[in-house]
Amino acid sequence: MVRSRRFKVLVVRLDELRGRLLPPKFSQTGQYSAAQYDMAKAYVLLVHAEVEAFLEDRSREKAKKLEKVWRTKARRTKGLRRLIQAHNIDSRHPWKPIEWSTDRVQKALNFYFGLINTNNGIKELDIFKLFYPLGVGYESLDATWLANMNSFGVVRGSFAHGSIKTHQPVDPQNELNKVKQLVKGLSRLDRKIRDLG
Repeated sequence: MVRSRRFKVLVVRLDELRGRLLPPKFSQTGQYSAAQYDMAKAYVLLVHAEVEAFLEDRSREKAKKLEKVWRTKARRTKGLRRLIQAHNIDSRHPWKPIEWSTDRVQKALNFYFGLINTNNGIKELDIFKLFYPLGVGYESLDATWLANMNSFGVVRGSFAHGSIKTHQPVDPQNELNKVKQLVKGLSRLDRKIRDLG
C-alpha cells in the first residue's frame, strides 16, 4: 500500500510519543501513578495536535498540487472545479457557473487555504470542511471512524480546556488502542486524498 510521505512522518511521530509518554508495560490492574496519568493526558493532547497538523498538511499539499497544475499547464482539473464550486457556495452564490479565469481560480484557492489556516480540530466537521471541497464525500469515510475522531476530539478538549479536578483518569493502554484505530482510518483517508482528481 502506497502511503504519502506526510502519513509516514505522522506514524513515526506517533510512535515517538508512545515511547516517550506511555508506560513501557501496561498495568494488569489498570492502576497507574499520578505522573503516568498525566503523561497519558499529554499523549492525547500531542497526538491530537499531530493528527490535526497531518489533516491540514495533506489538504494543503493537495490544493498546492492543483494550483501548480493550473499555473503550469492551465489544466481544468476536477479538484479545482470542486474548489470553485465550494467557493461559490461559501460566498452564497451556488448558482454561479464555474468560471476559469485566473482571478476566479485564485479566489477559490485563497478561500480554501483560508479554511485550512482557520481549522481547529479533528472532528467530523473539521474533516469535511477540509476535504469535502476536494471531493471526499461523506459516504466515502467510515462512520465508526468519524465517531471515534469526534470522541477523541472531545476528550482532548476536556483535557485542554478543563481543570484537573474535572478530568477522569485516562487508561494509557486504552488511549493507545484508540490512536491505533484512528491511524487506520487516517491511512484510508490518505489513500483517498492521493486518488482525488
